[in-house]
Amino acid sequence: FFPLALAYDLVASSMTAIERDPVIKLIAKATKHRVTYGCNYDWWDIGGNWHTHHDFIAMTALAIEGEKGYDPLIYERNLQKHRHYYTGGGVFESGFTHEGWVYFEMGQEGAGPTLLASMLRGENLLETTYAKNALTSAFYQLSPWTKGLNVNLYSFSDGVGAVSAAWPGRSHPYGMLLRHMFPNDPLIKFHYKLLTEHRRPGRFADIFWYLLSVEPDEDSGSFQSVADEMNLSLSLFCPDSGHSVFRSDWSEDAISLQFHARMDQYNQGHVHADINHFSLFAHGKQWISDSGYHTTNNDHHSTVLIDGLGQSGTTIKEAWPTLPGRFVDFFDDQGDFAHAVGDATFAYTYYRTWRGIIEPWMNEGIHKPFKMGNSFANYSQFYYPYKFDGSKRDMSDPSESWKASIPAADEGGFYNPVKHAFRTVIMSRGKYPYMIVLDDIQAKDGNEQEYTQVFQIRQAQGYSVKWGYEPLLYKQLSMTEPPTATDAVLQFRNYKDGDPDLHIRVIQGEGTSPEPISIKHLNDKGSHYGDNSYALHIKRRTTLPSFKTILYPRKNAGAPKLITSFDKIRGALIVTIDDQVDEFMFSTNKDSRTVYNATRISQTPSPTVFPSPTFSPTVLPSTLPSKKKSQIPSKRFSNSPTYLTSNHPSRKESEEPSLFLSSFPSLSHSFVPSLKEPCVDLRKGKCKKECVYTRKPKKVKVCLAKETFEYDCSQYTKRTPCGEIDVCKFKNGKCSHRCAGLRKQKCKEEQFCQHLKIQNPCLGCQLAAKCGSNR
Repeated sequence: FFPLALAYDLVASSMTAIERDPVIKLIAKATKHRVTYGCNYDWWDIGGNWHTHHDFIAMTALAIEGEKGYDPLIYERNLQKHRHYYTGGGVFESGFTHEGWVYFEMGQEGAGPTLLASMLRGENLLETTYAKNALTSAFYQLSPWTKGLNVNLYSFSDGVGAVSAAWPGRSHPYGMLLRHMFPNDPLIKFHYKLLTEHRRPGRFADIFWYLLSVEPDEDSGSFQSVADEMNLSLSLFCPDSGHSVFRSDWSEDAISLQFHARMDQYNQGHVHADINHFSLFAHGKQWISDSGYHTTNNDHHSTVLIDGLGQSGTTIKEAWPTLPGRFVDFFDDQGDFAHAVGDATFAYTYYRTWRGIIEPWMNEGIHKPFKMGNSFANYSQFYYPYKFDGSKRDMSDPSESWKASIPAADEGGFYNPVKHAFRTVIMSRGKYPYMIVLDDIQAKDGNEQEYTQVFQIRQAQGYSVKWGYEPLLYKQLSMTEPPTATDAVLQFRNYKDGDPDLHIRVIQGEGTSPEPISIKHLNDKGSHYGDNSYALHIKRRTTLPSFKTILYPRKNAGAPKLITSFDKIRGALIVTIDDQVDEFMFSTNKDSRTVYNATRISQTPSPTVFPSPTFSPTVLPSTLPSKKKSQIPSKRFSNSPTYLTSNHPSRKESEEPSLFLSSFPSLSHSFVPSLKEPCVDLRKGKCKKECVYTRKPKKVKVCLAKETFEYDCSQYTKRTPCGEIDVCKFKNGKCSHRCAGLRKQKCKEEQFCQHLKIQNPCLGCQLAAKCGSNR
């Protein structure tokens, strides 16, 4: 009835009372006592596209507002639903949406007009909720270029749609509304220009275009100009959903790395088995991609398979929907290096049944289903411990405590048990940006198996089987640089001299390799792309693969070569690309996860970055949590000063009484100090709060945490005079400034103390034992 209501609203003033009466009665009968979908739900349940798509009912009722038969509860209840949807139910503070962007846009076909109606009635939800922030997250999720039909709003899960076909396939009332309300906002103008150039007409909600559309500004800006004017950072992280986006810079040749380890799988219909999946764009091309609409199986995503089996579910043992992941760490200080860390242990180890359906394989061996419920695992156990503004998350607060009431699964069983399944993605910015993928995964039984690092390359660049916007653009491996077990060069099949390519290098992959890096044609079961899905496979037969893989996008054949040197014993990696030289020091923490320290040791300048970046101002209502302007907080979300694992406080075991945590300790939130200690090269007077002084046998600076891994003395670079060392012998509480084991006078003659490794792991490297002039 919305078309009737809209037409009536437009011409009612020119109709007589007799002409209006039957229309009013019809609309009243059609809307009285009706509710829009989601109005009866708890606020955290209101997050899907259907919860807003049917808001046309409320709009229909408003056409006869004030007339006999008008039911005011329809609009009032719908408005309350919108307050919840745009404040954590469907849109998080970061702007990321609970469902993928295309489905968010689908819901806005009903919600967009209703948003406008609420503003006309005095409640501007664009200013009192997170609604406006959603467009900022969309800006980050766009591919870095704006050329032709290659415009791609990546998004996630089913929200990735049919790439450039699905995104223009929506009518975009949300973008239209923002352009109507904020005509001078640079980000909105930029987005609106893309909509007008790439949209596909034909949906009924296009009526919004006819009512509000204007000609886009001829100069709508660029990624760089918008980022400059809006003071945007190079990354965006959502601690509520586990999504992150990193850019090397704001040029159209930039790398865009999009990674997620979703923990918001609750009450979600459009989910894929894709915890720790990432996508990579660079130099105007999409290299590593999502598998696309309705392609849910894990082997169609960029993760790791064990003997062909991945997370629940995989093509050979289908299960849906998948289970949540855990986002472990996020770091970006807008400098040379940034990273994100996800944990997919739970999604590998277990599956859940759907509506009581038991697949044949579920009754075999270890897979037999059992009851799970809240006591086994609930969503409070997957949360990221810090909020978007950087403050600590309080799980006892009503805005968070509801997570404990939602079980990760009511029923399920063992799927592909693993000891751990961590992935770390590292962005290296600079003149020659690249990324590193660290996969720490091991089967629960510890036996030798075939581990496959999978990079989804799909068949096309902006292509949809259904809409056919672009020709197929298959990818291939270069024959001039033939693939080996450690190296391969990925190209598009129409490659010619001067085109970009992607160099893949396996720095570490333990075990034997049964074949070179290769492209595999994937089983088309469930694929929206029919028989055209492909993935890059890197295989190792081993008990623990310890994958470390570099992906280096080269602008053309003349780009500098990738040169690497890896010392496995020390965990030291040197990456050289022309005059850009990076050093990585890797180690393993107590959760069996690789942590690292990174240093740029060349003088190549990094791209311009923006300190203390913020979103466009969006004032939040006083009734909502986080009562301040929506802004990008500290990009560390922790107190650690290095590029390594975060220093989030650990949670006590009693806070997580679930069964699965006792079996899989990697799911407890424990973090260890980085290899680069905060105590390094500090005098006692300047010792950071993380440092303490041991009492016996002598006072030395050490870190609070006591770990068993061997410390690397090479990180101690400062030459410290013997007379100022903090390893002292004490007499009457005063330091005599002597190097241990040597007389005071001889120590002074040698001038400097050497740093030595010692056996006690509680102490690490110290200025101790003897003096020497070589420092």
